[in-house]
Amino acid sequence: MPKNSSSSKPPNKETKPSVYRVADLAGVSPGTVSRVLNNRGRVHEKTRARVLEVARSIGFKPQAQIRTHQIAVVADEQWHSLHNGTYSQALAFRISLALSQRGMAMVTPQNPLKGFENTFLDGVIVLGEYPAFEPIADGLSAHTPVVYIDDFSDKAGRNTVRSDCEMSGRLSAECFLKSGRKRIAFVGSDSKSTLTRLKGFREAIEAAGHKIDQDLVVLGVHQLSFYAAINRVIRLGADSLYVPGSSYEVLEALSVINNVLQLSVPKDIAIIGGEVQGVSEFLTPPMTTIEEPLQPLAEEAVSLLSDLLDKKQKKCDQRTLPVRLVRREST
Repeated sequence: MPKNSSSSKPPNKETKPSVYRVADLAGVSPGTVSRVLNNRGRVHEKTRARVLEVARSIGFKPQAQIRTHQIAVVADEQWHSLHNGTYSQALAFRISLALSQRGMAMVTPQNPLKGFENTFLDGVIVLGEYPAFEPIADGLSAHTPVVYIDDFSDKAGRNTVRSDCEMSGRLSAECFLKSGRKRIAFVGSDSKSTLTRLKGFREAIEAAGHKIDQDLVVLGVHQLSFYAAINRVIRLGADSLYVPGSSYEVLEALSVINNVLQLSVPKDIAIIGGEVQGVSEFLTPPMTTIEEPLQPLAEEAVSLLSDLLDKKQKKCDQRTLPVRLVRREST
């Protein structure tokens, strides 16, 4: 096959030295090998030395015309969102792995709003709602594939992969109702994803023949304090509380209930939050959660972006992935 021909399959590892062969022997990802051989990115010096040693030992020399796809991953409050241990960071980590498995590299610009449109990129993945970036993304989409994760704006012409937030709300409400709770509260932000969860939450309560008490729904909680929001719904008689999302908000709610209001969970009030892997199951009591499909979201987004790059995907696509209720002792 001529050197300048394209193929979706990696080179045969057994017959020809390749990035994949170097990665296997060095015990790293193909993305790490590429960064070392192209003198880009931060790589530990010992790792860099090991990759170079392996590449030289098998006689691997990258072809000059082959270029690693550069994929930008952006989120609102970029540096904070991707480095504070919450949903965006967990998702970005999985996207990085999914990209490296396809021989692509992740770029995380510190300020996507300045000079981003002048940066040469092969694709962009936008995490969650990022209103300030939308005009830039719309301009880029004319010549660069853009994939949104958990975008609930329903704007036409967007390639979107998202979790089933309506299902999140339904599962939470149904769990409370099955355990005999009647005064069910909802405390969250006023984001589109939260409003989508509230829609499913409300529909499940009404489907069971009940009517949601609007006084027990508190939105825009980021403009209030969690103490004020939680204290309000408990003062109004809430016997259960859903705090949506996969960040640390529910941990703050649990702290207020246990340590400030001196209430017992689930005796006085049951709680459901978003799953925080490695944390939720070790809380006191272990937290019942809605688990977002982080790995499938990352893999599906990268797969869709790859199809767009390979011209396999011609029409805009919207893919919705199911969530899962993880029942523990807080309900």
